[in-house]
Amino acid sequence: MFVISVINALAPVILMIGLGVILKKAAFLDTTVCTGMNRFVYWVGLPCLLFHKIATATFSGGAALPIFYVLLITTGIVACIAFLGSFWQETSARGAFMQAAFRGNLAYVGLPIVFFSFSAESATDADRMQALAVLAIAPLVPVYNVLAAIVLSSSQRRAGKRSAVFKKTLINVAENPLIIACVAGLFVKLSPIQIPLVFERTFQALGDTALPLALLGIGVSIATASIGGNFMTVFTASILKLILSPLIALAFSVLLGLSGQMTQIALILAACPTAVASYVMAQQMGADAGLASRAVVVSTVGAFPVFAVILLAF
Repeated sequence: MFVISVINALAPVILMIGLGVILKKAAFLDTTVCTGMNRFVYWVGLPCLLFHKIATATFSGGAALPIFYVLLITTGIVACIAFLGSFWQETSARGAFMQAAFRGNLAYVGLPIVFFSFSAESATDADRMQALAVLAIAPLVPVYNVLAAIVLSSSQRRAGKRSAVFKKTLINVAENPLIIACVAGLFVKLSPIQIPLVFERTFQALGDTALPLALLGIGVSIATASIGGNFMTVFTASILKLILSPLIALAFSVLLGLSGQMTQIALILAACPTAVASYVMAQQMGADAGLASRAVVVSTVGAFPVFAVILLAF
């Protein structure tokens, strides 16, 4: 019975990603539609989801801090290990390798897994666990972006170019709609402002479209990605992301005394595959975009057995 609940949590995510692959391969989704869909998810769907979940959370945001601390420490340790391993890479591959090792697909993959994992709980418990996950990743989004900008700047050969690209990336971080949505949600939650019901329902409805469209978008990315080349580098980055990261998160979850459910959320988020955004950022900063793309594919495929182990264990 418990195995069935794990299947019910993972299968919808796998099926939606697979559907994205099929629709792209069958040319049902053309490039224009895929681009528009991804833009909608990034600029509208996910920001509405994050804003609504944070603004309407029925408990203090401090409850999510232990999960955030675990993820932050884990990210820092894995980034340092990846930095040491990057010295064996070509200059253009160093930043892409490091980013692939620590930057997880929290919003596009982590949240769907968490949402489906706790969907069998009571409505109150499910909402609480989902809100905990959102509140935990909210402050991690800018951390990921800034850290990615730092490591990817190592792929720039000229110091002047590194500085210019880094500054531009930090500006883009400040304009990131996910970060803006998280900040706005926290502001509303901490203030006496009450969202009118008509707007709350609108944010909720738009947010409900984000996860399925995001998963379809991941499938499209997999369908168009090239898998060959840099195999050992991609494999090493995926091992750091999928195996070492949740193990470190588990150790610190125990040290910080997280409950079973909170530990499960922390491990799911720590084991998320490499973020699709890492490919885009690698392109923008002149790093090895091909390596980044392959890391997304390999880690996404490899993440689901890891998710299954986490859900079975906790």
